[in-house]
Amino acid sequence: MIATTPLRILVINPNTSTSITETFKPLLSNLSLPNTSLSYWTCPTGPTVIKTQAHMYESTSHCIPLLLDMIDDYDGFLAACYADHPLVRLLQSYVGCKPVVGIFDASISAALTLVSAQTQFGILTTGQPFETLLTEGVKHLLHSQERDVWGHFGGVAASGVSLDDSKFEAKTKVMEATYRLVRNGTINVICIGGVILSGMESWVHEACEAALGPEKGRQVKVVDQLLAGIWTLDAKLRHGQIKSSDRASILISGLSLSRDLNTTPPYNATTDASGDPLESLVISTMEDSKVKGRRPCDNCRRRKIRCLFPSEDAVNCVLCMSRATECTYVQGPPRKKRALSSEADKVLDSGRVKQNTPVLRDYSNLAGPSLLKETLGHQNRQSSSFIGVSADFDPAMTVFLPFNQKGECLSIQTPAVLRRACESAHFMMRPDSEEEIDEEIANLDAVEKMVAPHGPALVELYFRIVHPSFPIIHKKVFLEKHGRTYRELTPIGLGAVYVLGAVYWSYSQTLSSLPKPNMVDLERLVLRMLFESHTRPKISDVQGGLVLMQRPDVNSWAMTGHVVSITQNLGLHIDCSDWHVPDWERGVRKRVAWAVFMQDKWGALVYGRPSHISLDNWDVLPLVDSDFPETARDDNDEEGSAEVEKGKQTFIHMVLLTEIVADLLDEFYTLKALRRRTDISDVLQRAKPLQMRLKTWHSKLPPSLAMGETTARRLSSVGYLHLAYYTAEITLHRAILRASTPLSINSDIRMITRTAAGTRFTSALDFAKRLKNEHLQSFWYFSSSVSLALIGTFAGILIATSYDDEERDLYTSRLAEYRWTLRISSNGADFMKYAVGNLDAGGQLLEQQFGKLAMEAQSLAAPSESPPVVEAEAPAAAADSKFSPDAAGWADFDNQAYNIDFEHLAQYDMNGMFSWDTTAKGL
Repeated sequence: MIATTPLRILVINPNTSTSITETFKPLLSNLSLPNTSLSYWTCPTGPTVIKTQAHMYESTSHCIPLLLDMIDDYDGFLAACYADHPLVRLLQSYVGCKPVVGIFDASISAALTLVSAQTQFGILTTGQPFETLLTEGVKHLLHSQERDVWGHFGGVAASGVSLDDSKFEAKTKVMEATYRLVRNGTINVICIGGVILSGMESWVHEACEAALGPEKGRQVKVVDQLLAGIWTLDAKLRHGQIKSSDRASILISGLSLSRDLNTTPPYNATTDASGDPLESLVISTMEDSKVKGRRPCDNCRRRKIRCLFPSEDAVNCVLCMSRATECTYVQGPPRKKRALSSEADKVLDSGRVKQNTPVLRDYSNLAGPSLLKETLGHQNRQSSSFIGVSADFDPAMTVFLPFNQKGECLSIQTPAVLRRACESAHFMMRPDSEEEIDEEIANLDAVEKMVAPHGPALVELYFRIVHPSFPIIHKKVFLEKHGRTYRELTPIGLGAVYVLGAVYWSYSQTLSSLPKPNMVDLERLVLRMLFESHTRPKISDVQGGLVLMQRPDVNSWAMTGHVVSITQNLGLHIDCSDWHVPDWERGVRKRVAWAVFMQDKWGALVYGRPSHISLDNWDVLPLVDSDFPETARDDNDEEGSAEVEKGKQTFIHMVLLTEIVADLLDEFYTLKALRRRTDISDVLQRAKPLQMRLKTWHSKLPPSLAMGETTARRLSSVGYLHLAYYTAEITLHRAILRASTPLSINSDIRMITRTAAGTRFTSALDFAKRLKNEHLQSFWYFSSSVSLALIGTFAGILIATSYDDEERDLYTSRLAEYRWTLRISSNGADFMKYAVGNLDAGGQLLEQQFGKLAMEAQSLAAPSESPPVVEAEAPAAAADSKFSPDAAGWADFDNQAYNIDFEHLAQYDMNGMFSWDTTAKGL
């Protein structure tokens, strides 16, 4: 439509932040929009900030009823929220021919006109949550195009900029994020995605030149979201469509940044005589950064980047300031780095990633609030080593040493630092050498390149699905580091999160329709780095090793020994409750320590190996709620996510169960225990307290952890907890059956012990049949696949030791039913496939031993209804009850008959000839 009267445009802020709306006005009010009137509106109710899809739908529900009362007052509408907001399309459906433009759609459309067949566009945004949100928005927008343009999208980089940042902090963050975005050299268009980033385009240009070189860096074009939106809307109002002449007004390239914009951008930028504050900011920034007469400092020369100074009087450059170091000018040209080894070399040779992102070394010098200040085990680019009491250094020698407020003594073995966590715990902190830093950054770049540009989406997947039930990483710390740059993490920790996150690739709306990267190569690279990490260990290496060992197809025993040794080097096996470290770090250390303890004990059980951890050298306090920083308020709203509170309780109760399993292994499965006398009286006496502890543990499970307690469209990992319980029960009964030889046991005792064992297998079979998709698709603990196989092995033991054909036939049929249940469930649960293969192999052994009977059982396609288990007569109070671990009436748990009846077995004179006590009433 061609306007003949003044055009009225309503600029809409769909959240309730009026301060954000105020930032629109100076940026738009003085544009050269002839015959146009701009009005601004802030939604009075709804979310104050939009970070998720749920926030967008909530704000839409608040905005639409109010906007419908105003649609006759305006000719066009600009939705000023940088996201794929449903408000745009919904409002368009109500206003008819009046145009509605979203600044997100407009900036992406503008970027697509600038990319070539070989180049891409990327988005620079504010907070880390927007990386996934904007990636999903671009996917939705581009998939609606007639031509295939998804390949032109190069990803999103979060800067972490906030309104509270100083100019220097904001500039550093913007430049670091831009480095990450353009490092692969394929991006030639950057969309500014966040209203508070307006006015910072000059820093983006400067970072591009530093990363790509002056010539190539100046070719990168920057698209401002608000200008793209307002010019697109103006073009639609005046012409009905966007012409090429309108595109020229939308795009901002080089240093010709919005000459019609006479505003004052954020961070107190001053204007020059021309009245153009943005150009003044660009010119002053460029002049300040190019201090004449200075050659590059040693750090910048080594990394082959421009040596930038924030002002004429600055002593240290931007890079050295961000790393808390001083500029030096003593070294010559950097020597050629030694060749990288193995997979990292191959990856980087094919497309080398530029190593130019400044990375902090000491978090105590980090500007602004951060969880990482005063940390002991999470410092960047340095390792810590616990000093044991019998080593060549004694705490008594530290009494008169000069420790500072952080507990550091700088005069010991420079450049290493002695740090005192408490009076009895000391660590040697060793900074990484420049060569080690270069190697680690190269490995980080190799890891990132293997998954680029999907790293943020994989991190989001991991924390949505795995982390709630396996909370060994501090989510906020990880995201804080990753939000600044992935180079602040360690390659082992980062790579492991990517590997396990990729297991749930199909649960990401962003990734599900895209090809998955080759995670086998990444896993191989991370494994190699893990086994090389012992020389300078970090807690993140232990975390990465634990995460990697949760892969269902990883044989983790050798890795377990390596991780346990690193754990001891880091002092994770020691009580840290009185250490001078942040509270959040105490929680991390305890959670990681208990995760290592579980890995060791369950690995010893399922692999049949001796445990690495002795309880005499384990001094970690039990976990409590305060050790977990997240609550139900931190639940992710996206479907297919796991629940934080349920996951926390699952982890805590798994630790408690593991303590029982540790004692069970020590009692029955060590080499010394296997050499002990194995008559049934001794075994039953030793088994009784363990059986009672297992019963008590199960009776105290909260109702929220019952198998039947699932939430719609939520994944639940409680299955691995219940499976672990059945595995513990069966492991105990295997020890009892081992002592129940025909020549050493009374027939009545044999009946009771075998019936109890059979009931255990039947309960495990019922558990497998009750598994829902919410369980099968969730995170399963590493031992789950072998635990399922052990249940089948237990059934095989019952078959092999049966005393008559009827009993053998019963258990053979039930084993076939169990195998069938796992087979039909394994199509949606890869962790079950090992157990199915193991049962198939076991079937061949049964066939060889029992011939036709086993063959017929193995050939069952769909087992018929199983015959009832022959149970021993129970006491009257429990005669009609059957074991149901998820029964609603858990208060009556003690009355349910499922244990070996130790009280009635006590009527036997085990040390005599199994004589019957005539005072007994019967079994």
